[in-house]
Amino acid sequence: MELNGPNVEGRLEACIGENESLERENALFSAYIDRHLGGKGDVQPSRAVEPSKSRKNELGTGLPSEVSIEQRTEIAQQEVEDLKDDIMTTRATSEKLRDRLLAVSEECDMRIAQVKKDVYEFRREIVIGGENPRTGKIVAEKVIRYSEEKLRQKDSIVDKLKLKNQALKIQVHKLDKQLGEKEEMGEALSAIDFDQLRIENQQYVEKINVRQKELVKLKQTAGKTVQVLNSLKGKLTALSRQSTALELQTVEKEQQLATIKDEIRRVQEEKERAERENSLARQAQNEVKMPHVMDYVHRRVNEDESRRQFESWERKVEIAKRGAIQARRLVQNPTGSIAQSASH
Repeated sequence: MELNGPNVEGRLEACIGENESLERENALFSAYIDRHLGGKGDVQPSRAVEPSKSRKNELGTGLPSEVSIEQRTEIAQQEVEDLKDDIMTTRATSEKLRDRLLAVSEECDMRIAQVKKDVYEFRREIVIGGENPRTGKIVAEKVIRYSEEKLRQKDSIVDKLKLKNQALKIQVHKLDKQLGEKEEMGEALSAIDFDQLRIENQQYVEKINVRQKELVKLKQTAGKTVQVLNSLKGKLTALSRQSTALELQTVEKEQQLATIKDEIRRVQEEKERAERENSLARQAQNEVKMPHVMDYVHRRVNEDESRRQFESWERKVEIAKRGAIQARRLVQNPTGSIAQSASH
C-alpha cells in the first residue's frame, strides 16, 4: 500500500487539531473536578461507547467512555460562571489594592516633599543662618528655637488631623444610620413592591440579553469588515507594485523613444546629405557631355554604392519609424503592453 503524501499530512493535521481540542476539553474537566469535587470525584458518563474487537485487543480490557453533550454544556456553563465570579473578585481585590497603593504612594510623595522642605529649611536656618561668624560654630539657641517651632507646627497639624478625624467619624456615623434606615425601609416593603422589582429586574435582564446579542452581531460584522479590509489592503499592495512597475516601464520606454527619435533625426540628416550629394553628382554628370570611359566607370561604381547606401538608409529609417510607432503605443497604453508581454 502506497502512502499518499498530501493525505497523510491532512490526516496528521486533523489528528493534531483533534488532540489539541481533547487537551483543552480535559483541562476544562480537570478544572471543574478540582473546583467542585476537590480533585477526588469522577464525572459520570452518560453512555459507554462499545469499541470494535480490534480496538479491544489494542486497549485491553478497559472500555473508553465519553461525557454527554448535556454534561459538557453544563460543565462549560458552570466553569464560565465560576470564571466570571473569579474575575469579578479579582477585579474588586485589584481595585482595592490599587487604591491602597495609590494612597500609600501619595502619602510617600507628600512625606518626601515635606522631608525635602524640612531639610532645606534646616540648612537655611541652622547650617547657614545659625553659624556664628566669629567662631564658625552653630549657635545652640537657634537650634533649640528651630526645634521648638517645628514641634509647635507638628502639634498644630496633629490637632487639625484630630478635628478632621472626628468630623469623618461623625460623617461615617450619619451614613451608617442612613444605611440602617434604608435597610429597615427595605424590610418594610410589601410583596407588591417585590413583585414590581422582580418584573423590572426581568425586563432589565431581557434588555441585557438583547444588547449582548447585538454586541455579538456587531463583533461578527467587525470581524468580517476586518477580513474585507485585509483583502483590500492586499489588493492595494499588489496594485501599488504594478503601478510602480508600470512607471518604471514608462520611463524606460520614454528613454527608448527619445533615443529612437535622435536616431531618426540623425538618419534623416544623413539621408538629406546623401540626396544633396546625389543631386550634385547627377547635375555634374548631366553637365559633362562626353565623359571619359574610366570616369564613367568610377561614377557608375559610386552611383551603385550610393544607391546601396540609400536603400540601406531607407531600411534603417523604416525600422526606426516602426520602433518609434511601437514605443509611442507602449507609452500611450502601458497596461496593454504588459498584457501582451505576459501573453507572449
